[in-house]
Amino acid sequence: MSESSVPSSKTSVELPQATWSHLQRYPALAKFIKYAESLPPVEKLISLNLVVLGSVNEWVSESSNSPRLVKQVVAAGKEGAFKLDELVNFLVFKEGVDGLLYSWKSHSNVPGFWLVWFFVDYVANISNTLLREFLIKPLHLQGSAASKEIGSSGEGNKVVDSSSLPHVAELSSTTRSVSHEIQSKVKSNYIDPTRDLAKEKYDAIVKPTTEKLQSVYIDPTKSKLNETYQRFTTVYENNLSKSESVPKAIVSTGLDLGNATIEKLKASRETQADPKSAGVTTN
Repeated sequence: MSESSVPSSKTSVELPQATWSHLQRYPALAKFIKYAESLPPVEKLISLNLVVLGSVNEWVSESSNSPRLVKQVVAAGKEGAFKLDELVNFLVFKEGVDGLLYSWKSHSNVPGFWLVWFFVDYVANISNTLLREFLIKPLHLQGSAASKEIGSSGEGNKVVDSSSLPHVAELSSTTRSVSHEIQSKVKSNYIDPTRDLAKEKYDAIVKPTTEKLQSVYIDPTKSKLNETYQRFTTVYENNLSKSESVPKAIVSTGLDLGNATIEKLKASRETQADPKSAGVTTN
């Protein structure tokens, strides 16, 4: 099947062609496609599909009455279809079928254990490509400098034996690099800002409250407790030295402290009552 007979040339609708064009590089398959296309039912089916696609494209993408959201969805679908076409063409045909044929010729068309190494490296190639397309690019990471872009040719990464597994080495390097970059991004974009924000909130809200509690309640209470303890110790030791009996000293200390507390309360009440009395006399 020639380039002039690619389906997109029969309509204004742009269709993915990477895989379709690559299939025509295989002589036997190209001959079969050309024969199948010449059959009347197949030709009518292709024409019908192209007409339908052209009509849908005209009604949805090119019509001014079509909602903007619908156009965006259709455009995203087209972009996804083209990327999927390139991905399939790259992984299945370029790196898969073409790579296998190249290695087959390199080994004089003789099967062997090299097929196992080829399969291992091919799986690593798929993993590395998917990692790059769906993680490295969307997150704008650097990845591995040796990563090969989709659409690039290159017969340098061909498997010869177990000592030559280029995509396995590339996957290992990419994985380490991506892991380090993700950790760095998480630290710089999330952990550090969150820590700084938490410290800022602490300094603005929690720290002043803590300092106020410390100065207004905790420190005065601690001072009073220490003062009470010292007074109790002094009175107790004085009473103990007089009576030389622990029980009597404890009882005497309790009475003394109780009397001192009552005297303080009386003095406090008198102090509060004096301003009121002075106010009444003045009037």
